[in-house]
Amino acid sequence: MIGASCWVIYFLLQGDLTSTLTSLIGVIQAVIFLQREKHKWASSVFWLYFFIILQLTLGIISFSIWHDVFAISAGVFNVITYFVLDRRTYRAFGFVLMLSWVLNSAFKFYPIAFANDAFAFISVTVAIIRYDIIPKLKNFLLKFLLQ
Repeated sequence: MIGASCWVIYFLLQGDLTSTLTSLIGVIQAVIFLQREKHKWASSVFWLYFFIILQLTLGIISFSIWHDVFAISAGVFNVITYFVLDRRTYRAFGFVLMLSWVLNSAFKFYPIAFANDAFAFISVTVAIIRYDIIPKLKNFLLKFLLQ
């Protein structure tokens, strides 16, 4: 949450209102989603819809350049990614989430954000390969070789 709060400041200093609001909502959302194991109200599907609608509404209101579509999509995928509990689904949505942030920072020429987002994107990609693709490939090859 500290890192996400720093991104709010970073985007604010860049004058990027859409990315700032997207990141700010992400921080608030993280505070609520971290309460899911302690409080039943935090597990409600209400929060999923609430934060998606909030991301879209504030994204549309703050929209100023076509590149902002990447920050808006990152905000929506951020909500979905951190709401799901299934690890495989988390990785799949995380892939799209980080791709959105990579595109946002690339098109807006934010080198610090781009480096961070690229490393995170690579990390999610490696996790998908390691935990989702390789085990399936091993199972397929074992079944094929045993026949």
